[in-house]
Amino acid sequence: MYLSEITVKNFRLLKDVSIKLEKDITLIVGRNNSGKTSLTHLLGYVFSDKTPKKLALCDFSLRCIDLFKKIALCKKKLSSNRIISLSKKFPKIIIDIVIDYSENHDNYPVSLLPFILDIETEETIAKIRAVYQISDSDKLLEFIEILQTVANQHIIKNEDNNIFFNLVSELLPKYYSWSVVAINPNDKSDVRVLDYTILSNLMRGYFISAQRSLGDYQTNEKDSIGNVIKSLIINRPETEKSKSALTNSLNQSQIELTDISQKEVDKMIPKIASFGSDHVENITVDVNLNIDNFVPHLSMSYLQGDDGMRFPEHYNGLGRRNLLLISIKMVEYIQNHVFNEKLTEINLIFIEEPEAYFHPQMQETFIKMLLKYKVALEKAYLDGNKWPVQFIITTHSSHIANKENFQKIRYFKAINDNNVNRKSIIKDLSIFSDSPENIKFLRQYLTLTVCDLFFADKLILIEGNTERILFPKLVTLFEQKTALSSLSSQYIAVLEVGGAYAHIFYNLIDFLHIPTLIITDLDSIDGADKTCRVSQGTTISNPCIKNWFSFNTEEVKEDDYLPSQLITRSEDEKIRGHLRIAYQIAEKDTFPCGRSFEAALMLANLDLFGLTKTELTELEEEIWNRTKNMSSKKKIALAFEYAFEKDTWNIPKYILEGLIWLEKQGAHND
Repeated sequence: MYLSEITVKNFRLLKDVSIKLEKDITLIVGRNNSGKTSLTHLLGYVFSDKTPKKLALCDFSLRCIDLFKKIALCKKKLSSNRIISLSKKFPKIIIDIVIDYSENHDNYPVSLLPFILDIETEETIAKIRAVYQISDSDKLLEFIEILQTVANQHIIKNEDNNIFFNLVSELLPKYYSWSVVAINPNDKSDVRVLDYTILSNLMRGYFISAQRSLGDYQTNEKDSIGNVIKSLIINRPETEKSKSALTNSLNQSQIELTDISQKEVDKMIPKIASFGSDHVENITVDVNLNIDNFVPHLSMSYLQGDDGMRFPEHYNGLGRRNLLLISIKMVEYIQNHVFNEKLTEINLIFIEEPEAYFHPQMQETFIKMLLKYKVALEKAYLDGNKWPVQFIITTHSSHIANKENFQKIRYFKAINDNNVNRKSIIKDLSIFSDSPENIKFLRQYLTLTVCDLFFADKLILIEGNTERILFPKLVTLFEQKTALSSLSSQYIAVLEVGGAYAHIFYNLIDFLHIPTLIITDLDSIDGADKTCRVSQGTTISNPCIKNWFSFNTEEVKEDDYLPSQLITRSEDEKIRGHLRIAYQIAEKDTFPCGRSFEAALMLANLDLFGLTKTELTELEEEIWNRTKNMSSKKKIALAFEYAFEKDTWNIPKYILEGLIWLEKQGAHND
């Protein structure tokens, strides 16, 4: 049995998203501010305690916040029917969860029973909804009347939204509350209202925050290793026995301390009387020692060498301390599971950005280490029985993300919603479809190159070292030439894949909706399949271009790959979804076209290369002779020269057009 799916509506960027979870580990990746933390925070608020956390106005989506204002300004009279209608549309935050118990169909746990509305059905899922709303119609009416009163006083008269929003913020915790219902999967109208504690008996959430303050040893951070161990020890049953024994000792000490204190007070009474008081009442003293009022302090230190020298916790490396903290938290969570009288059947552990302070090798092995550690804890605390836990991990680490199967990865992306508000969308890579060979290649490439594909604003796929070395300079020159400056402020991941493999990325990139420019070479060849000038070419050898123009084409004609035809293809033909291809074209009408980047660079900068031929055929031949046998060493030397020594030069036209397209693609647009 496990939590298989979560749907969230109206929480921050999560306007309406669904995410399927794996039985063991689900990895959440994506750029900053794409909704990853919002999801884990919401689930932490709702499932970490037996009483869910009250939410604030800023936790609602922008659409809901705007709806509060619209309702407040509504002039229609609120009839009973109108209230019922409003209650359905009134801002609320909804979490729908689906529990898959197909493996326990004939022996599901008692804690799941309240959520199964039809025990005769063959259905093996349970649907549960938690809603943050005003559930009482009288309270809803009262809430709306207060909103309208304040709106009339401040929004209409003074156009002061802040006062209105501050009032809504104050009202929310008074009127809003969480409610839980079980829903029949086969009949949405068949629901059962349940007490929240019933849900907390079924599932529990634990949260390891990214802000672990490991670097600040002066703070009294609750997540310091010493404090975590302290809470771990205090909550053990053995500790209760020790406290009982200590209480007996304290009682005896209490009697002795009371006697000593009383004698001291008796000595002071005559002195008090002589200090201007003619009447002093008898004063008695009671000393109360309560074990529950003691605040034990526990600190960690590390032994160094054989002489017993101790060093404080903060002397250890941050990466090691981070790993220790995560592992000790895991012990705390499994202890809570073991010592809880009602074992929760579903346990979620959210780990935010575990890669903090880890070196790359440790990041790559973290998931494997985590699963091994879980098995070790099961042996130590559960006699080898399974601990029903699902890990939900958010990360910005390419080392972690690229090591995992696509099956476990969920890609979060923030987009503009109607060009007004932003919202999150989730791409589930478990449903990404491609050939097994392509998926194998993609995983191997991402792992070997530690590519930031999942965390980039935009992508550029290039041929080789020359373009990679020149890329920063190309962006600088582009912004100087066009007066456009957004590219340098965005994170653009450059993938060196070559024309032979670029097409393997098409489906994945389009699935993830990442704006991508593919810069490749025309690679013209003659009838004997030998490299040649573009003007003499009968076809091309580049699979990237071939795949591009054969896409959705039932029959490929022989002249579809004729270089003279390819260089005249329109802008629209070079765009497919979120991708655009760019290959060599003529710098000017009737001008010769280069076959490679080096040839195109020369054609765009004749003076810099000392090219003085005015007859176009001769010019093409001269450039062909310079580039046809150019070694990799010479190509790299050329790249370094134009990247670092030459201040200004012309960007080849095909790259310039591609960068203009890429610049226009908003990083948050779908």
